[in-house]
Amino acid sequence: MEIKVGFEIAYAAVQPTPMLIMLRIHPSRFTDIIGTETIVAEPNVPIGFYRDSFGNVCGRLLAPAGGVTLRGSALVRDSGLVWSKYWSEASISPIENFIALITVPVPHRRSG
Repeated sequence: MEIKVGFEIAYAAVQPTPMLIMLRIHPSRFTDIIGTETIVAEPNVPIGFYRDSFGNVCGRLLAPAGGVTLRGSALVRDSGLVWSKYWSEASISPIENFIALITVPVPHRRSG
């Protein structure tokens, strides 16, 4: 089957802001992309793509003051089958392994 994937992310910035993005389809699925994958920024700012030490495709850009909107799209071929190998290796962590956030009441003064 063919699956159309895409996103639109808007980022507001009060000053020029360096950004690192990881929005490309994973390299292990590159052969499944039909046509080309596109990622564009508006306003049109250059995005420099590179591979990190883990093989992920990352992008580097400078978001201008006022912000930037990133849009991406691609058409991907997929069998629709679940990756049973990965699901069988997955494990469920006991709840006690998670960090709990504790809310501490803060005294406040009433006005008046």
